[in-house]
Amino acid sequence: MVAQRITKYPLLFDPLLKTAVMSQEKEQLQNILVRSKDLISKVNERVAEREKLIELCQKIDSKSYLIMNEKRKSKDDLVALPSRRLLFYGQGVLNLNRLNSGNSNVVGSGAAVGYSKFPCNVLILTDSLVFIQDLSGRLQFLNPVGYY
Repeated sequence: MVAQRITKYPLLFDPLLKTAVMSQEKEQLQNILVRSKDLISKVNERVAEREKLIELCQKIDSKSYLIMNEKRKSKDDLVALPSRRLLFYGQGVLNLNRLNSGNSNVVGSGAAVGYSKFPCNVLILTDSLVFIQDLSGRLQFLNPVGYY
């Protein structure tokens, strides 16, 4: 039984439950049946989440990159961690202040002189927040230089 696939567990326990004689045995088998179905449901949800994240990443231009923890990351890096999950995907607007002078890649290196709005798609992952723009039918990471 240990070597069986997880989806087979309810098929194994259901006949046992129907033929159980003692009430304690029926109660335990019912509990096992409910927990195995719940586990299958949770596994299916996680697989669907993972597939959606992979599908979204496949739509991102292969030359596009983002800066995460001061390192350059590609779309493949988003799915590299098996524990990373997609919590939300939807549309939004990113409002950023424009920097005036100095090194525009460093936050706080210049005075803010205005802001810009960037319509984008938002991916909320378990460990990060990613902004993506649709440019001429191709998805690209949103990396606005000169903004904070």
